[in-house]
Amino acid sequence: MNLADLKVRPHFRGFMHVDLFDNGYGISVIPELDGEHYEVAVLEHAKGHKAHLTYDTVITDDVIRYCTVNAVDTLIERIRNLAPREVAVGPIRQKGR
Repeated sequence: MNLADLKVRPHFRGFMHVDLFDNGYGISVIPELDGEHYEVAVLEHAKGHKAHLTYDTVITDDVIRYCTVNAVDTLIERIRNLAPREVAVGPIRQKGR
């Protein structure tokens, strides 16, 4: 899998690439303002919950800035190959609370 295989969604910078993987992680890729590089974030997700950024992986503790296409492709594979883990998602909000 590579950058061209990710889903494209609207973003305030024009577009973003995103995908969620079976291991409970995902990737968000948005273009840098220079038009040549990308910012990559690792996502966590669980069935029935919205994906959110995580800063707690062996890959990074922040977003990764100024990535080339080749670096993005490498990060996609690293994130896809992270060991599955129980994803801690915030409490489910109930109506009226």
